[in-house]
Amino acid sequence: MFDISKYLNNETFLINDKNTWHQDLLDLIESNKPFIRKYKYVETYNFNLHEAAKDCTPVNYKNLHRTNLYYYDLEYIKECVKSELQKLTLIGYHATRLTNEEVANIKKDGLITSSKENCYKRADNLLFDGYITKNECNYIKRHCILNFPFESDRLGQIWFLSGNCDISTKYTGLNNLYKDYGGETIRNGIENTQLLKKLNEISKPCSVISYVKLNTIPQYQIDTLAEKLLLQSNKRNISKISFEMYSESKRISVIDIIYVNEHTRLKFIK
Repeated sequence: MFDISKYLNNETFLINDKNTWHQDLLDLIESNKPFIRKYKYVETYNFNLHEAAKDCTPVNYKNLHRTNLYYYDLEYIKECVKSELQKLTLIGYHATRLTNEEVANIKKDGLITSSKENCYKRADNLLFDGYITKNECNYIKRHCILNFPFESDRLGQIWFLSGNCDISTKYTGLNNLYKDYGGETIRNGIENTQLLKKLNEISKPCSVISYVKLNTIPQYQIDTLAEKLLLQSNKRNISKISFEMYSESKRISVIDIIYVNEHTRLKFIK
């Protein structure tokens, strides 16, 4: 059981626990509850599209639109919430496999966003630490997926989960990240090889716990988080809220790194 309450400070909050929400954020939501409570998405269909659908004619779903009496009110409130959120920090959990040396280095230097250079450096470190041969090091570099232009959308990212997350290795969406070494940038290039099997044997599944400043995540994710908090804020129990995000910060400091297994649990003591 891993207790994260000791890592909360004046800038951090937990999206699934209102007791940690900052007062400015709570006041903003409380003062606009009538708009939030009555806001619901309503799908309205053009009559011609409805008829076309009956005739099995291809329908342009871009012509479907959402209407709501409180849409513009909520959009304004959401912009205010986004401004508040960008002042704050979430505790994020990054799933990976690491060698003992990598654990020590990341605790010291922090996490670095994905890049071809970082992939190469990781391979060089494996060689330096005696885990792989020179030929294996070169093989990892040649097959790093970030060598290819069509994978460029993966550059400059570090992914995290936050909120009510199951970070164990059992029955979670994180299994692929825990199962194979190197994340997608290394693993995808050397899948089904003896080299990947070797790297899995010398590494262990870990959760890298970090402070993620919300002004370092992309705007569309801030927008999603703001709407999630607004629409969930009226519910009595928000403990199940979780959020997936990536930071574009070049380096993120690390709170702690824990080895995980199927019994790993997060705990927050109020």
